[in-house]
Amino acid sequence: MSSLPSDQAETLMSLSQVNPDPTEYHYKVVVCHAEPGAWNVLGGPSWSTSLCPPPGSADDPKVITVGRTMFETDRLPEGWAGRINNMDEVWVPTPFHAEIFSSGGVKIPISTLIETVDTDFFDPDIPSPDPLSSYGLSPSTFKFLSVFKFEDRKGYDVLLSSYFATFTRGEDVALFILVSDYHSRGGREDLESFCESQGYDLSTLPPIYVLHSLSPPSLRGLYASSDMFVLPSRGEGWGRPHVEAMSMGLPIAATEWSGPTKYMNCNNSYGIEVGGMRMIEDGAFKGHMWAEPSGESLSGIMRRAVEKREEGREKGRRAREDMVKEYNLEAGAKEIMERVGEAVRRREDKRRRVGGASSEL
Repeated sequence: MSSLPSDQAETLMSLSQVNPDPTEYHYKVVVCHAEPGAWNVLGGPSWSTSLCPPPGSADDPKVITVGRTMFETDRLPEGWAGRINNMDEVWVPTPFHAEIFSSGGVKIPISTLIETVDTDFFDPDIPSPDPLSSYGLSPSTFKFLSVFKFEDRKGYDVLLSSYFATFTRGEDVALFILVSDYHSRGGREDLESFCESQGYDLSTLPPIYVLHSLSPPSLRGLYASSDMFVLPSRGEGWGRPHVEAMSMGLPIAATEWSGPTKYMNCNNSYGIEVGGMRMIEDGAFKGHMWAEPSGESLSGIMRRAVEKREEGREKGRRAREDMVKEYNLEAGAKEIMERVGEAVRRREDKRRRVGGASSEL
């Protein structure tokens, strides 16, 4: 929580300590927001963390345990299904995930629960600092923005190769990349390493600028100062930068696979076509498959965005409308209450079935 504003961190900490009075509520619904390795099941979490669900929950008939999680490939990691099945139910963000989890051996009820974006904060009408003002660009420069950490899943190689193939040094465009230093060497070093490995000379290519951590108001200003968000990732659980950009009225270009397909459509975004599926060749998820975004499709989208700017602005307006209507904090809270109600009804139905079976014996 150290990266959150102090008021948000304090609110979350206070809420995490709430223990409902059992005399006031018939059931207590415990929601564990993490990947299944962090859940307190099958002997405990796989690393040192807070215990969720709390000890004894599995034996308490008045406690309903829920895992809220997601994943980015075509299948579940080894061992996930067993851990998930030790909960009462699992909430995932999209039907894409529900299908993956079901086919991966999850037997407990699977429900979808949207992720949300703070549309009151990510509002293009709020004056914000402009982090791009110091770069000396012309007001006419078309500014692409991408937000990621340098890892294979994010498709940064497709982004860079497509950008270099689409534009020349003299064109009035720029690409800004906001990076996370987590699992990277600092951004610029990763960029230079990639270009060297591919034989690119940055001095002859259209300009790229690498930015690092920004304050929340400056992050909002970064979206406001950009013309398009683009990220050809190979798999996303949801896509937090995607919906932040959309809430700020930006057109986005993102891969037509996994989490973002929940909220992307032809009216509010540009879908990057999938050229096929690609096997992960190393790491913890070796052998899994994820999407391979088409560089040709992305190149066409970026060129179209520059040449048909009003079309992009209209998509951005639609994107903002959709986020405000369907993915704001209130919409998320409403869905949470619906899922809690469904969980309680399932528990009541189970209790009645068990009670009925017992009475017949």
